[in-house]
Amino acid sequence: MGLCLTRGVAMVVAQWAVWRAGAAYVPLDPHFPQDRLAYMAEDAALALVLADADTLEVCQAFQWPADKTLTISAEEIIYDLPAEGAVENAPRPLRSPRPPPT
Repeated sequence: MGLCLTRGVAMVVAQWAVWRAGAAYVPLDPHFPQDRLAYMAEDAALALVLADADTLEVCQAFQWPADKTLTISAEEIIYDLPAEGAVENAPRPLRSPRPPPT
C-alpha cells in the first residue's frame, strides 16, 4: 500500500493502521519528482494508494489509476467516529484463549 499523504497526524494514523492490519506501506512523498513516484509505485507493485485532498492531484499526475486510489479527509474521519458513550457500551470482541505455557 502506498501512502501519498501530507506529513501530519493523518499520515501517522495511516502508518499505524497499515501496520496493524499486517500489511506493508511505501511512503510516497508528494514533493518527489513525478518520475520517481511512478517508478516507486510500479516497482513496489502497489495494490492501493492512500491520498488526501492535497495529494490527490499528485497521484493523478504520475498516472496512478483512480480506481486504485483511496482518498481520505479529516471530515470523513471525524464523521466516522462513534458517538460519545458508544464505545463504553459496545460489545467487546471475543479473544481466543492463550495456550498453556509449556
